[in-house]
Amino acid sequence: MLRRNKKSKTESILLLLVVIGVALTIAYARYASKATSSMDAQVAPWKVSVNNHDIVSTNTFSLEDIKWNDTEYIAEGYIAPGRVGTIDIEIDPSGSKVAMKYKLEIDETNITNESITITDVSASIGTVTKEDDAYVGIFTLDEVEANTKKVLTITISWDNPETETTDTNDTSTGMTADNFEVPIKITTSQLVE
Repeated sequence: MLRRNKKSKTESILLLLVVIGVALTIAYARYASKATSSMDAQVAPWKVSVNNHDIVSTNTFSLEDIKWNDTEYIAEGYIAPGRVGTIDIEIDPSGSKVAMKYKLEIDETNITNESITITDVSASIGTVTKEDDAYVGIFTLDEVEANTKKVLTITISWDNPETETTDTNDTSTGMTADNFEVPIKITTSQLVE
């Protein structure tokens, strides 16, 4: 009988431990909680205009006439040896929310007379540096948020060295061409460096 009593006590203790374990599990489960969430982040807008044309949606822009220097020797609106002109390109990042880099590429292959050259590219604000065959500058985030516009000025010059070779080339250019084109490409990208 003593053996049976020990076995009953052991079974009772085990049953009591199981009951306590279940009670603790139920009590823990009652106080456990679960939470979910989602993050919401605003995407920074990207908008760039060149000469009042939204190049993000249209990829093109137009240029107004070249501003030629005054001279009493060449008719207004025409280029000839000795004339200097400028083209203004306005870049406007208003509406964007990121700093950006711009790159201006000028294709001079259509200029067949070597005396006609791009002599300078400058910016109204900040600096422009020449990297390979392109002119590069940046808009800081402060400039973008202040809706700062930058005007790039391209200077074109038809040098007038007085040599027989250049005189012949100038005459040939003047007799065969009504005008010349200077294709310009502007690329803007987010500044991440």
